[in-house]
Amino acid sequence: MQGSMDRRFLLIASALLALVGTVCAAPESPGVRLPEKGLTGVIIQWPSNDNPKLPRVQRVIKGSPAEKAGIEIGDIYTHVDGQSLEGLSQEEVMRIIRGNAGSTMRLRVLRYGTDKALYFVIPREPEDDIRSLSGDLRQPR
Repeated sequence: MQGSMDRRFLLIASALLALVGTVCAAPESPGVRLPEKGLTGVIIQWPSNDNPKLPRVQRVIKGSPAEKAGIEIGDIYTHVDGQSLEGLSQEEVMRIIRGNAGSTMRLRVLRYGTDKALYFVIPREPEDDIRSLSGDLRQPR
């Protein structure tokens, strides 16, 4: 029972991290400016039930870059910017997916019901822009 609760906690924590991005302290020096993290507007389930080595989209934020690009609930991310996600830790995958605001993410996904990979180019928007949309999350199918 404890292991099941721990797993649920980790999934919820991972989903929240995917939504809000990385929290970091302000730089020590006023002249140092850290790049703003960018998000695409999805909540990732980790590990995926379909493929325990790859992340699966659990929710898509309505109006987000991911929704506009055509990402759907259940899509399994296999590659980001040409890099395979298989075998990477959750932290490594989330770092790659988040990237910097203003950059784009080239994404390869597997989708239930299709026999070939799908490709998307999705802009990463600033966290605040995504958070302003996050009140309207699509429910999993």
